[in-house]
Amino acid sequence: MSSASKVFNLVGPRCSVADVAVAGVPNALDELPSLLLYRPGNTGVMGTLRAWRHRELWLAEALRLLDSNRRLLGVRLTGGGTHGVSASW
Repeated sequence: MSSASKVFNLVGPRCSVADVAVAGVPNALDELPSLLLYRPGNTGVMGTLRAWRHRELWLAEALRLLDSNRRLLGVRLTGGGTHGVSASW
């Protein structure tokens, strides 16, 4: 089972997908409360579709943001560049 809310860090949408061809998944889904099934949230569906369709753009932006935060952390921890981040671990 997977969802855009886990992979793309979307908060609150109610939408996930499951590969029912995998052994045991259909039985596991049958054991879930019906409240959790068949009622995806609109924002969850829209977010999931957007995440799947634009994942390359999202990944590029996420990597840019992570790199920027890593550099900032390095500067704040050491007063220097990113070499200080790995040294601080």
